[in-house]
Amino acid sequence: MVVGFVAEFDKQIAELQVDLQSSETKRQHLAAEVETRAREVHELMGDIRAVCDRLGVALVPTQARRLLLVPGRARELAMVQSGRVAQQMVGVILAHYPNLDKEVVGEGWPPGLADEAYERFEAEAAPLAERMVANAVGELGLLDDPAGGASPGDGAGDASLLAHGLLIGAAEETRAGGRAEGPPVQE
Repeated sequence: MVVGFVAEFDKQIAELQVDLQSSETKRQHLAAEVETRAREVHELMGDIRAVCDRLGVALVPTQARRLLLVPGRARELAMVQSGRVAQQMVGVILAHYPNLDKEVVGEGWPPGLADEAYERFEAEAAPLAERMVANAVGELGLLDDPAGGASPGDGAGDASLLAHGLLIGAAEETRAGGRAEGPPVQE
C-alpha cells in the first residue's frame, strides 16, 4: 500500500511539474507581451509628446488630455497659415495693380452681383488661385514645416510640394509680361 501511495504521489508530482512548467512558459509569454505593450505605449507617448511639442500644444497633466487639444491647435495653425498665404497672394496682386481700391475689394463681392456671376468669377479665378496658393505655400515652406519655421523664399518645400501635387512650374510665378520667375530672394 505504501508503494502504491508513493507511486501515485510521484505521478501527481510529475503532473504538477508539467503543469508548473506549462504555467511558467505561459507566464514568460505573457511577461514578454506585457513588456512589448509597455514599450509600444512608451513609444506612443513619446510620439504624442513630440507632435504636441512641435505643434505648440499647451502642457496639461496627461498626454491623453494634451492630445485632445491637437484639433484646436491645428485649426489655429491652419488659420495663421491661411492668413500668411492670403496675405502673400494679395501682396502679389497689389504689386501688379498698386492702384487697386483696397477698401472696395476688402468689402467682398460687389452688391447686386447675380448668382451666375459669382460662379463664373470663382470658376475663372480657380486656376490662378491654385497657382498662387501653390507658389505661396512653396515660398513660405508650409508643407515642409506646418508650424511655419521655414524661411520664405529659401526654396524649401519644393520637393514636398511636388510630392503633394501642389507645385506648379517649380514654384515659378508668372510676372507681368508673361515672364516666369522664381520666388523673390529674401535678403
